[in-house]
Amino acid sequence: MELGLRAWHSRLFCMSASLRRSSGGVAVPRRTTRNPSRTPPDAPMTHAQAPDVGWAPLALTLMPIAAYGTIWLSLNPGVPGQWHLHRALTVVLALVSTVTIFDVWKDLGRSSRIAVALCMLVTLESIFWLPAETTDARRAFAQAVGALGASSVILVIAGSQRRLVHLLRGLVLAALVISAVALVEWRTGLHLETLAGRPWPTGAALGATFVNPNNFAAHTVVLVGVLLVTAHARSGWGRLLLFSGLLLGALSLLTFSRTALLALALTGTVLISLRARGRFSEIVPKVVILALLAVIAAMATNFLDHFSEGVYFDGSSQSNQLRLEIAKRAILALIQSVGFGIGPGAFEASQSVSGNVLTITNIHNSFLEVAVAYGAVPAALLLLLVFTVLKSAWQGLGTHPSLAALSLFALGSALLGGLTASSILADPGWWLELALAAVLADVASSSEASGES
Repeated sequence: MELGLRAWHSRLFCMSASLRRSSGGVAVPRRTTRNPSRTPPDAPMTHAQAPDVGWAPLALTLMPIAAYGTIWLSLNPGVPGQWHLHRALTVVLALVSTVTIFDVWKDLGRSSRIAVALCMLVTLESIFWLPAETTDARRAFAQAVGALGASSVILVIAGSQRRLVHLLRGLVLAALVISAVALVEWRTGLHLETLAGRPWPTGAALGATFVNPNNFAAHTVVLVGVLLVTAHARSGWGRLLLFSGLLLGALSLLTFSRTALLALALTGTVLISLRARGRFSEIVPKVVILALLAVIAAMATNFLDHFSEGVYFDGSSQSNQLRLEIAKRAILALIQSVGFGIGPGAFEASQSVSGNVLTITNIHNSFLEVAVAYGAVPAALLLLLVFTVLKSAWQGLGTHPSLAALSLFALGSALLGGLTASSILADPGWWLELALAAVLADVASSSEASGES
C-alpha cells in the first residue's frame, strides 16, 4: 500500500518516525533497513539514513523565505540596492556548489541538468554582457543572482531527498509568512512599500512582499499548492496549513488581476490531473476543494465590486495592444541579432511604447525576454525545461503524486509569472520555482524516491 503524503509530511516537519499502515489498518513502524546491494554509499537520501547536519539544511530552509522576501529581509528592510538574505545565501551556496559541480553532476536528473545549464548561461551573460550605457545594471545583477541562486540550490540538493525536504519545509514556511503579510495588508490597507515611505501605485490591490500584484498572484500557485498538499496529513499542523492555503487563495483575488484567476485555474487543473490519475482522494480530499471555493466566494465581494465598477478590466484592451506591439519589436530585435540576443536590459533601454498614462518598456513576456536578452540557446533550454518537467511530473503522478503535484504547481507559477508579469526575471522566486519544479520532477519520476514508495 502506498505510503502517500503522510510519510513525506512527517519527514517534512520531523514530528515523528515514519509510519505506514498494514493491510489491516494498524500502524506499524516503517522498515528502516535496505538491501545494501541496491543502495550504493552515495545513493539519494532514504528515511533510514542519518539526518542531514551542517549549514546546508538551514540554508535550504531559508532560501524560499529569502527569495520571496528579498529586500524586506535585510539590515535595512525595504531599502533597494543593498545586500539582503537571498544574496547572502546565494553566495554561500554558490561557493560550495561550483566547486563540487563535476562531482554531483552525475547525481542530477535530466530536468535538473537542463535547469543548471540555463541558469549558468543567464548568470554569465548577465555579469559579462552589459552593452547599453542606459541599461539598469542593478536589475541585470538581480537577474544574475536569481539564476545563480537557483542553480546553486539544485547542485547542493544533487539528488538528495533529505536536502529536498529542507527546501520544501522552507517553502511551507514562506507560504505561511506571505499569507500573514497579505492578511495584515488586507486588514490595514497598508502595503510594505507604504510602510517604507514609498508610494504603492496599485491602490487597494494586495501585493504582500512583492512589488507587483501580478507577481504575488502568480506565485500563489505554488504557495497555495504546497499548503494544500501538506495539509492532507492528519496532524495538528494540517488544519493550520489548510486554513492558510484557503486564505492565501482567497486573498490572491484581491490583487484584482487576471493573473489571480489564472492562478486558481492552474491550481484546479493540477488537482483535476491528480484525480485523472487516480490520486485525487489520496492527496487533496474533495472537502478541501469545497472549502477553497467557499472561502473564495465569501471573500470575493470586494473583488466583485471592483469588477462591476470596471476597475478589474479597466484598460485591459489597451494593455493587450501595448503588449502585442512590444512583442513585435522584441521579435524584430531578436531577428536582427541573428539569434544571439542583444544583452540583458538592452531592449528596455532602446524601446519606448507610450500609452495614455504609462510608458511601458518591459517586454511583458519573460520567455521572449530571455530570447531577446540572452539569445536563442538559453531560450531553447527554457522551453526544453518546461516540456521535460511536464513529462516527468506527469509520469510521477502515478507513483509519487504529491511530489509530482508540487512540481506542477512550481512550474505553473513560473509559467504564469513569466507570461503575465511585466518582467519577472529579476525576481529570485521565479528562478527558484524553475529549480524546484526540475528537482521535484526528477525525484517524482525516479523509482528510488523514498517518501512515497
